[in-house]
Amino acid sequence: MLDLVLPRECGGCLRPGEEWCARCARALAALAFVDPGD
Repeated sequence: MLDLVLPRECGGCLRPGEEWCARCARALAALAFVDPGD
Protein backbone atom coordinates (compact mmCIF):
# COMPACT_ATOMS: atom_id res chain seq x y z
CA MET A 1 0.00 0.00 0.00
CA LEU A 2 2.81 2.43 0.81
CA ASP A 3 4.24 1.96 -2.69
CA LEU A 4 1.09 3.58 -4.06
CA VAL A 5 1.74 6.73 -2.03
CA LEU A 6 5.55 6.71 -2.09
CA PRO A 7 6.75 4.65 -5.05
CA ARG A 8 10.27 3.24 -4.83
CA GLU A 9 12.27 5.33 -7.25
CA CYS A 10 15.56 7.14 -7.05
CA GLY A 11 15.26 10.56 -5.46
CA GLY A 12 17.80 11.97 -7.90
CA CYS A 13 16.96 10.58 -11.35
CA LEU A 14 13.60 8.84 -10.72
CA ARG A 15 14.95 5.44 -11.81
CA PRO A 16 12.52 2.80 -10.52
CA GLY A 17 13.49 0.22 -7.91
CA GLU A 18 15.76 2.05 -5.47
CA GLU A 19 15.53 5.04 -3.15
CA TRP A 20 18.98 6.21 -4.38
CA CYS A 21 20.74 4.61 -7.33
CA ALA A 22 24.52 4.20 -7.17
CA ARG A 23 25.14 6.97 -9.73
CA CYS A 24 23.12 9.55 -7.79
CA ALA A 25 24.62 8.42 -4.48
CA ARG A 26 28.14 9.05 -5.86
CA ALA A 27 27.12 12.47 -7.19
CA LEU A 28 25.59 13.39 -3.85
CA ALA A 29 28.67 12.19 -1.94
CA ALA A 30 30.91 14.35 -4.16
CA LEU A 31 28.80 17.43 -3.37
CA ALA A 32 28.98 16.77 0.37
CA PHE A 33 32.66 17.76 0.45
CA VAL A 34 32.49 20.97 -1.60
CA ASP A 35 33.55 24.02 0.39
CA PRO A 36 30.92 26.73 -0.17
CA GLY A 37 33.62 29.39 0.33
CA ASP A 38 35.48 28.36 -2.84
